Amino acid sequence: MIDRFKKLWPVSLFILCSAVAVGTWLLAQNVMVAPRDFEISRLEKALQDAQARPTSQAPSPVVIPETGVRAGNSVTSSDGHVIIHIASVLDDSAALSVTLGSETQSFKKVRVGQRLTVAGLSGTYYVDLLGTRGNMVDLTVSKGG
Repeated sequence: MIDRFKKLWPVSLFILCSAVAVGTWLLAQNVMVAPRDFEISRLEKALQDAQARPTSQAPSPVVIPETGVRAGNSVTSSDGHVIIHIASVLDDSAALSVTLGSETQSFKKVRVGQRLTVAGLSGTYYVDLLGTRGNMVDLTVSKGG
């Protein structure tokens, strides 16, 4: 039989290489692909659980919807508790004051994208500076819990 392998060495080499290739493929399948598939299924399950679970926090009620306010002007919230006065606008920032009840807080340089938190007796309010256009500021105000 060994003489046969010696005479037909190309066939023997092909069979040996095929066996090594199949073994390598099976090993790679178990070592690299199976853990990846497990991780994908775990993440898909976590995503489904997160989407099925209702959010625990209700969105903050908006008391001033997105609006533009010119420098030197003011805007009042729908509940009447918050008055925002825009003192000046410069590039991507603004100077403003927030009156909550009888208390006024001044902010010298509020940048676009920044959120101000103002707390008072009537609750906590969030002022979001959305953008600037010349001497106008786009903002929105929501009431916290």
